Amino acid sequence: MDDLAKQLTAEALFGPMEQVLVQELAQLCQFHNETPDGLYCVWESTKQFSSRSASFTYGFDAKGLEALKSVLQKKPKARQTPMKRLEALGRFSSNAHKSNKPLTVADAYPARTGKITSETKEQALPTRSRAPHVASKVEYRGPDMDEASRKARRFLDERIDEFAALVKEFYDIPEFGNPSSVTEGEVTVVGRIVMDSDTTSTSHVKLNEASLVLESSRSMATGVRVPLRFDTNIRVRRGRPGTNGFGLFPGAIVALRGRNGGGGWFQATELLTLPPLAPPPKSTKHEPFSMLIASGPYTSEADFEFKPWDTFVKRMEHDLPDVVLLIGPFLDCSHPHIKGGLIDSSPSTLFNDLFVERLQGFLDHSPSSIILLVPSVRDILHKYATFPQCELDHDLLNDPRIKLLPNPCTFELNGNLLGVSSVDILFHLRKDEVFKAASVIAAQEGMPLKENDSMSRLCSHLLEQRSFYPLFPPPLDIAPEVNLDISHSNELQMYNNEMQVPSLVIIPSRLKSFAKVRFDPVNNKLLN
Repeated sequence: MDDLAKQLTAEALFGPMEQVLVQELAQLCQFHNETPDGLYCVWESTKQFSSRSASFTYGFDAKGLEALKSVLQKKPKARQTPMKRLEALGRFSSNAHKSNKPLTVADAYPARTGKITSETKEQALPTRSRAPHVASKVEYRGPDMDEASRKARRFLDERIDEFAALVKEFYDIPEFGNPSSVTEGEVTVVGRIVMDSDTTSTSHVKLNEASLVLESSRSMATGVRVPLRFDTNIRVRRGRPGTNGFGLFPGAIVALRGRNGGGGWFQATELLTLPPLAPPPKSTKHEPFSMLIASGPYTSEADFEFKPWDTFVKRMEHDLPDVVLLIGPFLDCSHPHIKGGLIDSSPSTLFNDLFVERLQGFLDHSPSSIILLVPSVRDILHKYATFPQCELDHDLLNDPRIKLLPNPCTFELNGNLLGVSSVDILFHLRKDEVFKAASVIAAQEGMPLKENDSMSRLCSHLLEQRSFYPLFPPPLDIAPEVNLDISHSNELQMYNNEMQVPSLVIIPSRLKSFAKVRFDPVNNKLLN
């Protein structure tokens, strides 16, 4: 194919372009021993994978030519000289025997005479004729694969900015500093605790003082990350009386006072206690009520007989509580019988037979009672296996006496605000928390802490961070238990519309069961 034919073919394939580009394409065909069709296929693959957003218009320009050249240079070049035909080196070849060894009897058989021919039938491959390209009036734009990460980053930044506004108003701070800027005097900064990227690996690495990094928001300090160090005499401002230190974990929002002296890190001398939430609402109804709480799984891993659930149903029928709170998983997707495909019935049928019918039977026996159901990320019944998650599908049951709640959630019973989550945040926090001893200055008014153990401190993290799951990212080895969707972190807030903290927070955990009173003036409790 001469140069002119190559140019015309290339123009029909690549669309309208300048004559200079046509000449360049023809030279590429000659240099790389490519046909115009082959060159067009390379351009198509280049155009498809060069942009993650898949945003391009029809046509060919100088930028596309450079991308095409870059791809062609990475391809192996065609052979410049044809391969030599190999000679048959059989025992009858002229080069087969170079020694003077006499022929044996086996070699003395006469060779067959005749002409050996080999025919190769070449079948012509069908070729597709391409229609001349016509410029389209439609511009294609594919999905933006970076949108999810940008959305998650935006939520993380907004959380820092939200706490910064609260700290600024609470402590009357004129402005915040940049932890990466070298200053002579001390400044106040607000950021999120993250782990040094150099310490990350495929296995879980616990946070420690050497790996602490402070991340700022993009609005305050362009999202910079700075190593964090603590002064030997670190203090906690406005801490509760009796506090002997503070705990940190990945994802925790902190307000610090200190300076960057030019050593490449921020030296903190004070930790400012985050502003507390408003006290829980006062109950307008003083009528007491009884409540039974249970959390799944409701059967052991050794069988699928739901004996613990049978025992709990008998307890309900005996006590007749006013409220029954059931927390998932109801049908655990990690159960060996479900994972092994040993169950014949569908999940909805199992849920109806094991739970719905028995709960409705209890309500018929105790019509004044109500039942609350909170799902789990391990529920095979749920359409969404991420946290936070919405309530169970209403098609599973249709009984107004059974209330379906999201996970996590806050709700009121007789004016008392309660919070519930099925994720074991206490166990996750304990795996990643690092404790730093410190003294208290300008202590809060109120009664000193009655309990200052590690479990009480874990409970305080949830209330101070105002979230049912303030940890980010979750520990690597147990991340599948959470399936955290950070883009919906606003659904993890641990307060109502009036910014009031719950009177009672209920969280199931593999840790030893306990009940902790965190704020005596408002009788705030956390139940495990």
